[in-house]
Amino acid sequence: STFEDALSYFVATNGLHAEDTGFAIKGWKAVRWENTGINLFGDTALAMGNYFFTTPEGEEVKVEYTFGYMLDAEGEVRINLHHSSVPYPVSKGITKQQILAAQRAWGDAIVDISALHASGGDYRKAASEHIKSLYGYGSNAVLFKPALTTTDFCFTFEDALSHFVATDGKDPGFATRGWKEVRCENTGVNFHGSTATAMGNCFFTTPEGKEVRMEYTFGYFVNPEGELRINLHHISAASASA
Repeated sequence: STFEDALSYFVATNGLHAEDTGFAIKGWKAVRWENTGINLFGDTALAMGNYFFTTPEGEEVKVEYTFGYMLDAEGEVRINLHHSSVPYPVSKGITKQQILAAQRAWGDAIVDISALHASGGDYRKAASEHIKSLYGYGSNAVLFKPALTTTDFCFTFEDALSHFVATDGKDPGFATRGWKEVRCENTGVNFHGSTATAMGNCFFTTPEGKEVRMEYTFGYFVNPEGELRINLHHISAASASA
């Protein structure tokens, strides 16, 4: 790992890794350390334990760490090993309320991107942030079948971004069509512990007030941070009524 890799991990401002969301800019209000042990070896040392990050809402998030330290040429203590990991989750299972909230967030994201595109705002940046907060790129493979496009499948974060805002110029961006409202109606949801699959109809309101119905299948999982993310996206235009 390089200095640039570390910078991307902490603040995600250099564009080096698309999956980075900026660990240090999540609004943490406090951090406290609890060492379970420290080994000292002259001018080097190893420490292991738990640290607790306080969210903006006041909740503590526990993270496990191992840090290595050394004395540099000036006698200053410096980190030469950094390993942080979320404790192995004891999953309580995905709930229906989480699925509904994720679907509302997805629909709101489409509307937000459309509004920014129409007003001349930075819709591409917004799309990138929404994809990072909704999809499992970086921690899980995402199966993505896009709608209203000549592209067959989206395999990467960049493919998904292009689908939503047409970064490659091939097709109109799905999220830049001026949608005014998006709502999902599940016909069924299957729960499997820390994963779930939902199928149903999604209704997109055009700038003229017409509703366009599309059919969807979404897959969800819980990422290592305990957050619900999409790992399956299949949307298709509904077949014409006979």
